[in-house]
Amino acid sequence: MTLTIKFIFLLNVLVLFTITCSNQDANMTDNFRRNMYASRTDFTILEKAFVDGSKLKIDNQEITIRVLEAGILKVPGGYIVACDPFVMVGDTSPFAMKVVPGQYPVQIAVTSYENGDERIALARISFSKEKAERWEIAIFEGQDINALEEEEEVPAYGVDSATGSFMDKQGAAKLNEKMLTEGYTDYLFKELDRTYKNTRSWAVIDYGSANIIMFSSGCGDGFYISYWGYDSSNNLVSLTTDFEIL
Repeated sequence: MTLTIKFIFLLNVLVLFTITCSNQDANMTDNFRRNMYASRTDFTILEKAFVDGSKLKIDNQEITIRVLEAGILKVPGGYIVACDPFVMVGDTSPFAMKVVPGQYPVQIAVTSYENGDERIALARISFSKEKAERWEIAIFEGQDINALEEEEEVPAYGVDSATGSFMDKQGAAKLNEKMLTEGYTDYLFKELDRTYKNTRSWAVIDYGSANIIMFSSGCGDGFYISYWGYDSSNNLVSLTTDFEIL
């Protein structure tokens, strides 16, 4: 299959898999227009949402939050990448901060609506069992915090396939290599289909010493910020990607 045909095929797949939230079509367009750097003011929801069975009211709908274990992320090198695994991985730098190499659980906070629709609102890597009490925006390697303050750069990753992910830098290199293989995109979508429920899914793709954990990104395409969470003793406890549902 030529690269041109692969590109056309991927575009067709993206059309099929791009899903809008019920009664939130206007919010999809707003996702691209809002100032990402200042989009969240209530950071406590990044912790509260990971209480299984909690209930919230959004847009006059009562939603229930379910917390699901997506898998164990292998981080052999300590540098974490968050990106759209289908179209952005080769263009995404890891986060600037290095974590202790190891294996860490990944949870997803799923919002369940009265009409049966489900969305992944948040995805989190937990480095500790302690609760986060303060948060910092996770900037990417090579970004200048001063430029961020002046809004010259956006500390968010773009999604074009309605899918986000976590992986180690080594896992990203392996994924880049695999994406050159004919049929690998099909394979990834089939793995996502194993956990599909209207309208969310996730999958763990293993590469031996590294892996990737990918998941549906909230309402679909957009630009999404991640946050480092710290406990009361200023110890790192989590990394959370916010898909702007809550």
